[in-house]
Amino acid sequence: MKLKLFTFTLLSLLLASCTIQPLPELDEREGKLVTINVTVSPETRVAYNDANLSLAWENEDQLLLAGYNGDTYIGSEIFTYTGTNNYFSGHEVYGATTYKAYYPATITLDANGNVQPLGDAFWQQTQNGDGNTSHLKNKLLLFDEIANPLDNTFKLEMKNSIIKFYINHLDKDIGRLIKLIWTVEIAPGVPKSMMLSLTNSEVSDKNSFYAFLAFDPTVITKAAANGHVRIAMVGSDFTYAMNTAVNNEKLYAAGKRYRANCQPWNKNPLMQVAEYNVKTDGKGFVTDLTACPGDAGGFTFQDAVNRFYNFKNIPGYYLPSIDEWYAIISSNYLTKPCITFSSSTSFYDIIENVKVWGRDISMTSDYKSPGNNITYALRYKGTEYRSAWKYEYIYDDKRENTYMKITSRLVSSSTSLGDIVEDPNFWITNTEDDVVRYFPATGLGGTLLKSVGLSDIFLSRTPSKSNTYIIEFTASHAGYHTSHPQNSPATVRLFANYN
Repeated sequence: MKLKLFTFTLLSLLLASCTIQPLPELDEREGKLVTINVTVSPETRVAYNDANLSLAWENEDQLLLAGYNGDTYIGSEIFTYTGTNNYFSGHEVYGATTYKAYYPATITLDANGNVQPLGDAFWQQTQNGDGNTSHLKNKLLLFDEIANPLDNTFKLEMKNSIIKFYINHLDKDIGRLIKLIWTVEIAPGVPKSMMLSLTNSEVSDKNSFYAFLAFDPTVITKAAANGHVRIAMVGSDFTYAMNTAVNNEKLYAAGKRYRANCQPWNKNPLMQVAEYNVKTDGKGFVTDLTACPGDAGGFTFQDAVNRFYNFKNIPGYYLPSIDEWYAIISSNYLTKPCITFSSSTSFYDIIENVKVWGRDISMTSDYKSPGNNITYALRYKGTEYRSAWKYEYIYDDKRENTYMKITSRLVSSSTSLGDIVEDPNFWITNTEDDVVRYFPATGLGGTLLKSVGLSDIFLSRTPSKSNTYIIEFTASHAGYHTSHPQNSPATVRLFANYN
């Protein structure tokens, strides 16, 4: 739904000695102090009201007027809303004959009058309470970039967009809402992410919440076909996540308000894992789920930490610790190889200490492998993350699409390991909430050609003396190891930033 354009008519001052106070003496090169009348219809002002998609001026709102003489930029002045009869007051730009107008007045211009990049800090937003839109006020960009005399009509066009999130079906176990993280793939493997901080945001009895975020449609340009949109609600006690595939391309345009209905939510720990490996240049993800070696890059420990620990290269994703990897792969491999593909094994009540959604979790798990390249598991017993897991090693004799596939599903307390292993319908029915991740056998970061199409290792950010902890899978097992040299490259699989 498109917001209306905002027409601002700037009228020259009607000089009347009986109503206007004498003006002070001015420097000969200072523009005259003038008052401009900004006539607007009642529904087209600056404080955002979502009920009727309208804006409203507020006291002390300011416009930046950039003055030109012909095509030459002279300088700029700020005009302030007086709060009375739509009047703004400010100084003319000395020597200027035409003007461009910008809101907010904090916009900066270079020596030629070009708008400077706003930067990430501009788009940082904090919403105070359910459905509040006041934080949008200084994030609305209204420009008229056609230079006009002051007595002409200025037509301010909105340059940003707004997205309204309807957060539904939240349980109170999430606690106080802290932030919303919105990530969009503008092309498969190319994510863009924004965060909205939240205050006074206890989840109500209705288990829903409305959130608003202003964004730049020249950065978050679209939700790409075959890409993904991820929304996370981070609470004081829990994190909910939603990840959905986009079938048809959705373009984002300036001046529009979009709506996102956010449900269902999925607590599954496997949701944390990015769907693709990091590509060779480290600036995005590969676009093929199973190709090996594909375009996946090999990174040394320090290189990976520098690039991905603090979300530098790929916003919204980070290099996980080994405790976070344990949430996905058994933490007991060195003593008990719980995930095996080439041999028949069974393990019960294995104690595992992991990190999920930023929380330290202690749990027990059961594992069983029939020896047919599959291990089944009932993990997170005794926690709200109780889930069925299936680990599969799928071999391609051409060694072009060998991979480990992990499927996970939250289950009830009545589900047993026997159900997971023996019920022929378990993994082919009720699959709508399954989370699936593929780990192609790129060959230890694509550096050891003898391993391409057979196995792979994945870095963690956890050092082990001069080595580093890694996750590995081969034709025989999946687990972790502590002896990978820090100067030896390995594949990087990032986790989503829900912390």
